Amino acid sequence: MGEIEVCIQLFADLLVSGEFPPVVGSNRMHPSSMWLEQAGGCFCHSLGGLPLHLANQRISRLSFDQADDGLPVILADDGICLPVADTTSGIDDSRTLLDGLAVTGQRKQLESVFDFACGSGSLLLNVRHRMGPNGIGKIVGQEKNITTYNLARMNMLLHGVKDSEFEIYHGDTLTNEWDWLREMNPAKMPKFDAVVANPPLSYRWEPFDALGEDVRFKNYGMAPKSAADFVFLLHGFHYLKQDGVMAIILPHGVLFRGGAEDRIRTKLLKDGHIDTVIGLPANLFFPTGIPVCILVLKKCKKPDDVLFINAAEHFEKGKRQNRLLPEHIDKILTTYKDRKNENRYSHCVSMEEIEKNDFNLNISCYISTHEPEKDISLQAVNLTLVDLQEQIIRSTQTHNQFLKELGLSLFPLE
Repeated sequence: MGEIEVCIQLFADLLVSGEFPPVVGSNRMHPSSMWLEQAGGCFCHSLGGLPLHLANQRISRLSFDQADDGLPVILADDGICLPVADTTSGIDDSRTLLDGLAVTGQRKQLESVFDFACGSGSLLLNVRHRMGPNGIGKIVGQEKNITTYNLARMNMLLHGVKDSEFEIYHGDTLTNEWDWLREMNPAKMPKFDAVVANPPLSYRWEPFDALGEDVRFKNYGMAPKSAADFVFLLHGFHYLKQDGVMAIILPHGVLFRGGAEDRIRTKLLKDGHIDTVIGLPANLFFPTGIPVCILVLKKCKKPDDVLFINAAEHFEKGKRQNRLLPEHIDKILTTYKDRKNENRYSHCVSMEEIEKNDFNLNISCYISTHEPEKDISLQAVNLTLVDLQEQIIRSTQTHNQFLKELGLSLFPLE
């Protein structure tokens, strides 16, 4: 490992070690890029004056993910990539797909984008990267975990996002602890052009009675304690603009589970808010192999149908987890944009057909993955058997020659 790689690794370890608590462990991180110089000074001091040139290296990307326990993946300006365990490839692939779905269209600029379970902020930064540095007016995120919340703010600053261009709030999304989001005046209530999220899957929660009258849920009802998936969805959907787009990763259970979730799903469908259902391959997320889907929602959806995309069989298989290659992601985005039907891959389904299926959105109800059995040629099979029999006879004859020279009993020839 070269000098620069050692520097970057030590710097990364320092940031997540607790040796720099004002940045990672505090809820009062200074909202400017001054902390980077402070961290660099602390880092150089901790090396005891080792003559290294990290101070002149600008770290252009720092990505922290809850999924890999805060393990940083750092890229220096000269393209150096630290060798780390490949645990986030599937997550990164799904983020690339998610932000692509949220911003696909004719709009070249978004006033605001919102992630209510933003983690380290990587998904928001992906959207910003896709739209360009001037493509988004404001980045807004919520995060419950204090450490990850601070990492998100650090991540924004490291990517050159000005403190006036983002707002990350530390608080519980489910109970909506952010006063700004609880604004009841429609003229002042925040609304977003794009909402993207990868919330905890089937998160168990404890709702209280007052939430039943919460403006986010009162028209739909409460999701069960066993899974807060629809709570997250309805929270984000409530803050979506009338012409906005929401894309969210959820477990497949939201497509077909009954009870309260069935009622919520049915109302969303009847109101014309579910635009697209995308099934992703299993084992994209380490360490869980649970298959997930992406729901795309709109408040002013034009076509009276739902597009189903079955991408579960389109991936690159890995040792520990599967990956979506760029061509897989491009195929999904192109199909989503064009809303085209393709055998065994995509299908636009009318609301009448969905209603006949009791508003069940299980992808297998609308896209058949069954491969027809191939016709078997008896003549070809017979020729193959004859050829195999001839090979057996020739091999036995050769073997018997060796046995005869050794004075051993020969194999019988049929």
